[in-house]
Amino acid sequence: MDVIIGRENISTTVFVPYDCENRCNFCTTKHFYADLQPYEVTMENIAKNVRVLSRMGVTTFTLTGGEPLADLDRCKQIIECIKSATPFPESLIIYLNTSLPKVAGADNVVAFLNDPENHINGISVSRHRNTHELDLKLLRNVFTDDEIAQIKVPVRINCLVTRAIDPETFIKRWEPYPHIVINFRANYMKVNADNLHDQDAFFHKLNDTLTFDYHTQCNVCNTDVFHSEIGQQINYHKGIFTTSILDEENNTLEINDFVINMFGDLYIDWIFEEQYALTSDIIRSIFERY
Repeated sequence: MDVIIGRENISTTVFVPYDCENRCNFCTTKHFYADLQPYEVTMENIAKNVRVLSRMGVTTFTLTGGEPLADLDRCKQIIECIKSATPFPESLIIYLNTSLPKVAGADNVVAFLNDPENHINGISVSRHRNTHELDLKLLRNVFTDDEIAQIKVPVRINCLVTRAIDPETFIKRWEPYPHIVINFRANYMKVNADNLHDQDAFFHKLNDTLTFDYHTQCNVCNTDVFHSEIGQQINYHKGIFTTSILDEENNTLEINDFVINMFGDLYIDWIFEEQYALTSDIIRSIFERY
């Protein structure tokens, strides 16, 4: 069995071991947080796996959840763990996927994100409705649009494409903040290898009112990039739920993502289970080598 790296900048997603207060109906990980183990135990597992992946050469990490900013102290602890593990600090990239809660106070969160010592290169902010008032039906006590604009690190607004989303209305909502990137995301449960690179109905909605610039693609994702009249960047991203791909003869496994789940366990995919018997063998060989 041959193993190849599919993405040039293969990354590791770390699911933080603490919950959020949101109850998003499209969340696929919420049920895992009902049975968390002691935080200290999980952090030991996270640290062990981060050290191995860092020695392997992984320099891009994304903290997600759950909610990374539900606890600033613990978030900083995980970031410090990543920073101390990497032998390539100049190449280290850390992103946060967040709903931007204000439980620690908006000013404190902004200071945390803008502090260069925390090495945060950008954040992806969940906003899945046309207005802030509608967002609050999903997300509890989160930043207003004006408060988001105070953040200096690059901000991407992540919006799940649903029938309730009108792209023109959503884009107009963010016109006062042209430096913020809008990222429409297709429901990955409806994306597969056959339709991944199709120019679907939502693509054409954007293409009718925006200027198409380019697209990037690989075997597991496709991003079409547009810009508006004021120059704001708007993306339409499609990704496959399963990012590890076996060839037709089951001879080669292409790895696109590592995942550390909310218990600190390491996987080669987003499904949190050993889909193939060879997965555990590959992880074991990584630990033996690094």
